[in-house]
Amino acid sequence: MTAVLKLYGCKGCGSAAVEVMLRMAQLPYDYVEAIQWQPEFKRDPALERLNPWGQVPVLVLDDGSVMTESAAILIWIGERIPGMVPVEPNMRGQFLRWMCFVPASLYALFSFR
Repeated sequence: MTAVLKLYGCKGCGSAAVEVMLRMAQLPYDYVEAIQWQPEFKRDPALERLNPWGQVPVLVLDDGSVMTESAAILIWIGERIPGMVPVEPNMRGQFLRWMCFVPASLYALFSFR
């Protein structure tokens, strides 16, 4: 039996890119919808046990360990797709720079309730 990852996400949030990468890597996963931005949203106790901030995406790995942060998850998946993540040191440095820049700088432009 193939171990399956579990992705907690929501439409219109950072989990969309994670879903694309999981499919590109052909990694089987179960998806749990965790809508956060609607006023009637009730915190999911299972999600909060995995990530006390209650933020998505959250990826539960096949060994039960938990990954948060879109960039970290995307890098982890990308390393499983040959050629997706550069191995040459200077190119890898630029790749990592941009993977950090987007969430650190651009996400701050959006306001969340």
